[in-house]
Order: sequence, then C-alpha cells, then structure tokens
Amino acid sequence: MSFQGREYINYAEHLSIDLKSLGKAGNLHLSQAASRAIASRAYYGALLEVRDYFSLQNSEASSIHQEVGKRIKIANREAANDLSILKALRVKADYKSHKTVSGRDVSNSLRLARKILTYIDSQIS
Repeated sequence: MSFQGREYINYAEHLSIDLKSLGKAGNLHLSQAASRAIASRAYYGALLEVRDYFSLQNSEASSIHQEVGKRIKIANREAANDLSILKALRVKADYKSHKTVSGRDVSNSLRLARKILTYIDSQIS
C-alpha cells in the first residue's frame, strides 16, 4: 500500500490535540515545535494529495511544488490560492524561526488542508 498525503493531515490533526495540552501545561518550546510540525505536515499532506490527483508522481522533486501549483491553478483557482497560503504558512513554520507560529496559523493550516482534500474528493467521486 502506498502512503497517502492525507495521512500527514490526519497526523497533524492528532498533533493539534496534543498541542492544546502542551499549551495548558505552559510548555512553550514544545508547543512551538508542535505548531511548526502541524503547519508543515498539513502542507505536505495537501501537496501530496494534489500531486497524486494530477498523476505527477514522476515529476522532478525540485520542481514538484511549482508543477502542482500550476496544475491546481488551472483546475480550481480557489484551491490553488488555498495551497499557496498553506505553503506560505509552511515556509514560516520551517524557515522563519524568529517568528512565532500562532494558534491561528495552526488552525488555518489544518482548515486549508482539509478544504483542499474536500476539493480533490469532490473531483474523484
């Protein structure tokens, strides 16, 4: 069985439940690590789902982000915009360590990833 991107999104959602308990415990360093992991996994889960939907598994790894972005933009501008916002949140989480990944960023990442899955699922059924 091959790995599906939605498994990353499910994992990110489980992490968000853990994040709530970390925040209540006052463990800010761990909660920042969890927040960043959630945003990153939500993006990659959505990216992989879109990639697989458009059968781009054999595309060059270095250009997959651009290729997926182009394909989804042609198919559905709203979904493309959602993926673009999700990517920006992932970049913030992965590369901008001087910035805080907020609870709102986490919520938006999960919401946008689920919205993209809904779009893909609606195209398949």
